[in-house]
Amino acid sequence: MEGNSHEKHGADRVVNGVNIQTKYYSSANKSIAAAFENGVAKYRNPDGSMMKIEVPRDQYNKAVKAMARRIKNGEVPNETNPQNAARYVKRGALSYEHSQIATKSIFDRGSTIVVDGQVKSVSFGQKLVYSVDSDFLTGVANTVPTVIVSQVWYYVNARWHGQDADEALKGAVLGSVKPILVGASIYTVSSQFGGSNLAKSIFKGVKADKITQRTAIGVTAAITIGPDVVDCLRGRISMQQLVKNTAVTAAGAASGAATGAMLGSFIPGAGTVIGSMIGGAVGSIADKFTEDDSVKMIRIAKEEFIDLVIFCPLKQDEFEEIVNKIFVGKETSKLYKDMFAAGNSRKYIRDLYRKMIIDKLKKREINEDEIIETVQTASGVFQTA
Repeated sequence: MEGNSHEKHGADRVVNGVNIQTKYYSSANKSIAAAFENGVAKYRNPDGSMMKIEVPRDQYNKAVKAMARRIKNGEVPNETNPQNAARYVKRGALSYEHSQIATKSIFDRGSTIVVDGQVKSVSFGQKLVYSVDSDFLTGVANTVPTVIVSQVWYYVNARWHGQDADEALKGAVLGSVKPILVGASIYTVSSQFGGSNLAKSIFKGVKADKITQRTAIGVTAAITIGPDVVDCLRGRISMQQLVKNTAVTAAGAASGAATGAMLGSFIPGAGTVIGSMIGGAVGSIADKFTEDDSVKMIRIAKEEFIDLVIFCPLKQDEFEEIVNKIFVGKETSKLYKDMFAAGNSRKYIRDLYRKMIIDKLKKREINEDEIIETVQTASGVFQTA
């Protein structure tokens, strides 16, 4: 999480252990000057040396000269040789003009930027190349860590189901494409809308990051409950069924919407299991029980199921076994009464889930070195891509 803390005078990014502070101003002198205050470097490494300053790629040569002058004036800590100026300057990936285009949203029309004192129009195509592309790559970077964890789950499950190592690894890598694309797309749409003038005019006084977060929730909801809405409008399901499906889906989304959607692609049968368990079994139980205490116990059991069981690498029959015991079996009424009598019903059901999961996982065994090798291989594939 280095670079995401927004700590004052902290690094914007850390690349291969190097702290980088990004400054994109209209000229090289201004970009370098932004790293200093009253003749003193603002951005320093733990050892007191100056952080590397990233500038627009078209400003690099002039920026190095500007840094050399700062060194000559004694403004760069622990440095006296102006010839070392390049050590403190990094050439950015974008020019100043392209960086300005990158701040424009595809949701806005008639966008303009100012470069060298001249006003320039920004086309939709330019926004796609520099703005959308930037957001998409950031979304991929944010999604990959979670996907790698999910890959391990997929791989181990495949091995437990009898697949050989090569086949399991191929499935894990190929299966990661969809969640990466979905996660990056949600991030891109949310970021583009959150930074648009359209959003600012609709949500007056709301900060862009808050708008982005709310948009992400809305996009995720559209993906998860959108098909049910379409079916309702087409008369394929009733309004009552839509409300019930939406309520069930919302409970899952509250537990981690995007991540939950990803898991459906990684755990064999999980998508089907999650849909039938939460949407079917829990829904039917809710129809039968009307007492307030029972309804409350069912809700707690469902919430803890989503938090604990869904995110475990269980086989489909193991999922179904837990569902049957908690939601469908003949002993469910007694279970809910025991939960209620326990005082702390949430702890009671969590402990029960943990015991059931541990009992199943204890029966399995897989070489840890094999898992580590899988992660390293998958990481290498992503780096190459």
